[in-house]
Amino acid sequence: MRIYWKPIICEVILEILLEVAPGSYGMMATISEYLVESTWEASRASIQLVLGMNSQPAFQ
Repeated sequence: MRIYWKPIICEVILEILLEVAPGSYGMMATISEYLVESTWEASRASIQLVLGMNSQPAFQ
């Protein structure tokens, strides 16, 4: 299973920002948008991996 480090790191940064500077809504919105985009990319890569595995013949 592949680990996507960028969303994990961004989530940690977002948690730190929430603790340190809760008034920084612009920064939180930017990071949240990046997290959503990264999640979609990870989901798409996972689906392509599964579809690619299913298209290969079981026995050669």
